[in-house]
Amino acid sequence: MNTKQIIEKTEALIDAQRAICSAYGLSGDSSEHIYLQVFLDKFLNDKFGNEVKNAETNTHSARNDVYTLLPMLMNGQVTVE
Repeated sequence: MNTKQIIEKTEALIDAQRAICSAYGLSGDSSEHIYLQVFLDKFLNDKFGNEVKNAETNTHSARNDVYTLLPMLMNGQVTVE
């Protein structure tokens, strides 16, 4: 995805969040901080979820590597230097 597409998708996301805030009565003169808070909460939530998923994947990979290497070490197929 190029920069222009990212900007367009971000603006569309912000517009959608503004519509949601407006529908629930959270719009007005001082609502920009509410929009910002909603956007940051969504961004951080998505980022956190992605990091957790990556950590789980890396943990499973490391665990699988240990279970793969341990029998090889015991059989002498692999040596540790």
